[in-house]
Amino acid sequence: EDLACIVSLQTFGLTMDAPLTCRIDTPEFSIVKGQKPRVLAFVPGFAQRIFRKFSSPGATLKGSVVLRRVLGESGEPEWRYEGAFDLHDGQAQYEQFPYPFEKIEASFIFDQDKFEMPRISGVGRGTSTKLLASGVISPPSEQAEVNVEVTLVDMPTDQVFKDSLPEHARAVYDVLFSDKRYEADALSGRILDPTMTNQAILIVNP
Repeated sequence: EDLACIVSLQTFGLTMDAPLTCRIDTPEFSIVKGQKPRVLAFVPGFAQRIFRKFSSPGATLKGSVVLRRVLGESGEPEWRYEGAFDLHDGQAQYEQFPYPFEKIEASFIFDQDKFEMPRISGVGRGTSTKLLASGVISPPSEQAEVNVEVTLVDMPTDQVFKDSLPEHARAVYDVLFSDKRYEADALSGRILDPTMTNQAILIVNP
């Protein structure tokens, strides 16, 4: 795909290892859900795995990265980087709980020490579910510690929820949320139909 970038470069010397700053700004571009974008080949391995864990999500993104070559404590040149990007109109499903989310909006901040996700929000596709999340991955490497807090609000225990559960958990779902048992108990009067609540009150309190 074509990925437009605006690149600015500033050097602080004339030698090949002189300190420098390179800034890369990327205007909005889109990733189509279910497709593997070629730009993924240029991101770190841990980020590629996260991308795959979310079932090749789709979104519209924009962001920037700053690369710096500086003199380290040893006196040798070292590379450092930092950046941030925002996304909107995202769609994703986490592989271990593939509940479909859409209208995802998020902000990400990163450098060589950590990858921060201060804000992630979204809604369930076709449901009332609301997604709120934040977290930190540190350090951004193979040995990263992942600390992510996820909150789901107003999630109905419907067929979409059941289909997203691992196979071994669906038997538990059938025990806790049995439609057949609910219908039988409702017919027998052990469970009141919510639509009958007013009638029941009138009967109890004539």
